[in-house]
Amino acid sequence: MSRKLARKLASIHLARRLAARPSAEQLVERCVLPAECVPCGTRKTVMVAPALVAKKRAVERERVKDGLRGWIGEVWMGRVKEREGKVRKEEEETGVGRVWRLRRFWEGVSRGRV
Repeated sequence: MSRKLARKLASIHLARRLAARPSAEQLVERCVLPAECVPCGTRKTVMVAPALVAKKRAVERERVKDGLRGWIGEVWMGRVKEREGKVRKEEEETGVGRVWRLRRFWEGVSRGRV
């Protein structure tokens, strides 16, 4: 008898809590749920689990980060090469160092120019 009573009380308590729960639209307005999880009235979309939306956003974020890393790497390498060229030109113009012509010659040999 006491088990039945406990189950009934638990079900009544859960039913009250379920009735007091805010709707999915209210949860989207409060930024608790992503908007992709609730179908809009104008477009017929399927409800998506919040975990799937979070995973999709994480993948998109990583893809953007990878693109930015590549771009930064290219820009950085370009600037390094640009500075390298400027320093080399200055050294050649001023004749800094005793063996700059030899260095240039052997760099050309290593690149296969000679």
